[in-house]
Amino acid sequence: FKAQLAEITKKEKKPLVFIVDELDRCKPEFAIRLIERIKHFFDIPKVVFILAVNKNQLEESINNFYGFSSTANYLEKFIDFSVMLKNKDLDGSRYAEILNNYNKDYQLDLQRNELHTFIALCKTYSPNPRQLVKIINKFSLLKYDLNETQKVFLFIFLIYSELRLITSFTDTEFSTHFYNHHKNVFHKFNFNSTNSPAEKRASFFQFLTNDIYSKNSNTNIFAYLSAYIEYQNLSPAESINSKYRHYKDCKNHYYPTENQSNDLMDEWYKYVHMIEG
Repeated sequence: FKAQLAEITKKEKKPLVFIVDELDRCKPEFAIRLIERIKHFFDIPKVVFILAVNKNQLEESINNFYGFSSTANYLEKFIDFSVMLKNKDLDGSRYAEILNNYNKDYQLDLQRNELHTFIALCKTYSPNPRQLVKIINKFSLLKYDLNETQKVFLFIFLIYSELRLITSFTDTEFSTHFYNHHKNVFHKFNFNSTNSPAEKRASFFQFLTNDIYSKNSNTNIFAYLSAYIEYQNLSPAESINSKYRHYKDCKNHYYPTENQSNDLMDEWYKYVHMIEG
């Protein structure tokens, strides 16, 4: 086939272009297998492959699935150069439009502060419109009998599930990803790097709670999760400090059931899949 393809392109004046779309939506093992196979055609003259993907999301899912380091840059072995397309919804207007329309048409019963939080989550994680609609559809089926804080966590869980951001739904993997992902957002705001580690962490969680998720909201529905994520990222010595000890139990506000002894993410996984399947 490779020889036949080379023979075809030899007769053409213009390159033969193959477009591989939405590779980031595939399972990591399939994505790697496909890329490994098409690389054998890269040396054919006038054959070009365009990978239309969310590169960061695909690389992150590959890293998580295969245990590569976050700096492995696995895809760089196959990509000659990248063209970054601008996010057209940096201000969240498209997300707000979708959420407001579904809130009205599907009677999601979301209050203003909940809508603000969900829009902020979308701006942070950047699901595409199709992914967001899938998240909303599942949310509309699963939200009943949940309180405000539980609904927030359900939306977060569905984002992580739909975007395949983690490979195992455990507290440790979720809190690590959540912390690192939001740290990247935080660093863009150029906070004073001369602060001590404790001061940096405090300013980060103030930023997380006050600037991302609770600004313009009537209630601070994100505070408990912020405190729990902070607890998960304390050093062993800090975690036994009486100042932080109660942070450990802050996650209890987000359980979907009264069973608060098990892993939070595992409980949500069972809750969502029990109703789905």
